[in-house]
Formats: sequence, structure tokens, C-alpha cells
Amino acid sequence: MKNVILGIGVLSALLVACQPKAGTERADITTDTATAGTENVAPVVTDTLQPVAVKVTATLQQLYAEDLSKQLIDSNSRSYSVAIADLNSDGTYEIFVKLNGSYFCGSGGCTVLLLNNEGGVITKFTVTDTPISVSANLTNGWKDLLLPSNGKIHLLKYNGKAYPSNPSTQPVVAKKEIKAAMETLLYDPPATSHKF
Repeated sequence: MKNVILGIGVLSALLVACQPKAGTERADITTDTATAGTENVAPVVTDTLQPVAVKVTATLQQLYAEDLSKQLIDSNSRSYSVAIADLNSDGTYEIFVKLNGSYFCGSGGCTVLLLNNEGGVITKFTVTDTPISVSANLTNGWKDLLLPSNGKIHLLKYNGKAYPSNPSTQPVVAKKEIKAAMETLLYDPPATSHKF
């Protein structure tokens, strides 16, 4: 009888220990993990962005069809990660696509595409790194972006049609101004990778 009671006690302790603590459930989008006044939006690690990834894969296969057919893009460079943000407050998300591998990346950063909700290219950023920060400040109805390039953070403003494609040619933002301007931080922590 003592052994049965002891066994039930051990089993109960194991079951209690395996339960998640209150407030530790994993969410699809992590928020509020940085300093006050910012919101970290981590690209989702579950299937929540899967429909977006399917759309992005089709766009990338179309954009790079010729180079893919010539096998110029190696398998390591056929990976990407996505993040979404509503940059113009129209209720639909724009899609950031960070391309990886030696075909898309160099010493200053990688190619990042900004797509509309249908997969059309808004801007193709060169020499860009992560994390990408979205500012609360607006220019021409679109949120300003803070993009790392060559080890510095640059401010990019929408010109009415697109953002400047090369962040390294744009004004450098002082570190003390970054926290004040930042609304959303994308690709932090590193995003789930997809293939095209």
C-alpha cells in the first residue's frame, strides 16, 4: 500500500512539473520583449505565416525564374524569412522578405524585398541587415523604416512610390534617436526560414 501511495505521489509530482506555468504559453507573435515603448514582432514560428510564405515563394520563383532555370542560385541562397507590418495603415500587411545565402548577401548585408499584400514588389533593398525597425513617424502616408546597413542604422522615408533601395546612402540615425522613433521591430529573434 505504501508503494502504491508513493507511486501516485511521484506520478502526481511529474504531471505537475510538466505543466506550463501561468503566463508562459507560447504565442504565435511575441510582443513586449524589448524596452518600454517598443513592440517586438517576431516572425511567427508556427503555420500562421504559411499562406504568406506560399505567396512569397510564387513571387520569388517568378522574379528569379531565369537565374533559377540556369541554376545560378545555389540551394543555400534559395531560403528566405518573412515578416509582416502594415506600413500605410490601410488594414493590409506589407511583406518583408529577407533573402539569404551568397547569391543575395555580401559584406554590407542582404537583399530584402518589400512586397504588397498581393506579392508585388514595392522596394528591393540592397545591403540590408536585420532587425528591421518600423517607425511611428509617417512620410507620404507610410511609416519610416530604420534599416541596418554596413553596421549603421539608416532612416528610409517613403517617396510616394517606394522607399530608397540602398539604405547605406540614407541618413544615419543616432542611437539615442532609435528607441524614440521605433514602433515595431521585425526579425528579432531570427525568423523561421522558408525555401523557394
